[in-house]
Amino acid sequence: GGDILYHASRYLAENLGSDRYISPQNVHDNMAQGRNGLRDGQGFYDFTKMDVPAYQRDQMARFVALFSHLNLLPPPGGGEEV
Repeated sequence: GGDILYHASRYLAENLGSDRYISPQNVHDNMAQGRNGLRDGQGFYDFTKMDVPAYQRDQMARFVALFSHLNLLPPPGGGEEV
């Protein structure tokens, strides 16, 4: 979520010594307002009127379909193909 973006950007900026990694002001504003994303119901988007579990299932199904299309899924059971 937005909190991970905020903290990762801050870590990179401090440890790499570059302002290039500082997150934009809207990320700071969202953090200050407790708008960290899906988990909090709001972030860059408003999820409060959404069926979040259904949304998450749909997104996961889309990722699986994409990985399948690209032949990037591991074999069933996680074992090696025979």
